[in-house]
Amino acid sequence: KASEDVPLPCVVYNLKSRQTRDVSITPTRNWGGQGMLGVTIRFDTYYKADECLVRVLDVADGSPAAQAGLVAGADYLLGTAERVFSDADALLDECTLHLDAAVEVYVYNVDSDEVRVTVLVPTYTWGGDGCLGADVAHGYLHRLPTRCRGTNGVSIEPDRPVAPNARDATGASPPPPPPPIP
Repeated sequence: KASEDVPLPCVVYNLKSRQTRDVSITPTRNWGGQGMLGVTIRFDTYYKADECLVRVLDVADGSPAAQAGLVAGADYLLGTAERVFSDADALLDECTLHLDAAVEVYVYNVDSDEVRVTVLVPTYTWGGDGCLGADVAHGYLHRLPTRCRGTNGVSIEPDRPVAPNARDATGASPPPPPPPIP
């Protein structure tokens, strides 16, 4: 309560660039959403976090990975809002949980230096191998290239509540936008 409507200095660490920056957040209940910050904060360790990614090596034409716009050799799958892809098995587990259903996945592209959210619809009925139609890898030889370490990168936030390409990926119409807050 004592920090409400008072600027709160914070230090933010960027794991990719390994740099810190100072930011100021003002907790308030009058911003129109839930909570006082508009973020979810959880305690987590960043030990070996830069190893928690799965590199896209190849994408088959017409596959769910191709429909989601994954780029072979340049994209790294980071995880979902609920789960980090610590290895290829974690990706497979997530795909198995979402067979024939859309799942939003955070993807880092080394060429654009951006993290985007894309919609994957894993399915075995697409006509090729696997439920994604992509060859992926994890491990020492598949970490982020050194050239990516010099920048903070950019995150492209999707329109909520569903990512922009959800209609294309699922064939469904996107939900209507939320009503404006008075």
